[in-house]
Amino acid sequence: ILALFIRIIYAFFVLRDPLLMTPLHDAKYYLLWAQDIVRMGWLGEKVFFTEPFYAYFLAFFLKFFGNTSTVYVLMFQWFSGASLAVGMYLVTKKVFTRQAGIFAGILTALYAPFVFYEGLLLKTSIEVVLLPWFLLLFFLAFQRKTRTHFLYLGLFLGILSLVKGNNLIFIPGIIGLLWFLLRDS
Repeated sequence: ILALFIRIIYAFFVLRDPLLMTPLHDAKYYLLWAQDIVRMGWLGEKVFFTEPFYAYFLAFFLKFFGNTSTVYVLMFQWFSGASLAVGMYLVTKKVFTRQAGIFAGILTALYAPFVFYEGLLLKTSIEVVLLPWFLLLFFLAFQRKTRTHFLYLGLFLGILSLVKGNNLIFIPGIIGLLWFLLRDS
């Protein structure tokens, strides 16, 4: 609730200032790419220069909300950003203690760079929000050890890698853990 409250206050100022709503540099690139996707089709015409998830994410909003899509994207990013505090609380609680989880959740809720980047049309906010949820799914999959949980973990890692390719670094660790923990079965 604290994270959401802070983001609502921040949104009040950002959404009222046309200068802050003007996409620059990378944000403009993603917005132009999303407009091309909507205009020319979902398959595109060339090889991706960077990870495609965010451009398609923006294209989805453009397709359904038109010129007001930026406001809806930012609102989605702020609401999902508020869930980051919950995700950090749950991961920290699972790894350490409940008190450490509460502390991590509060720090995450108050951490200004998270709020700032959620107010930009950049993939950074989506990447950061997804990481603790990936870790929770990781812990759950290795705790339950069912094929379904590992399938969901793999799908989530695939989505996370489409947001930021650096997340492929998790693959060797997951394969190693799978082999080590499940080698007898």
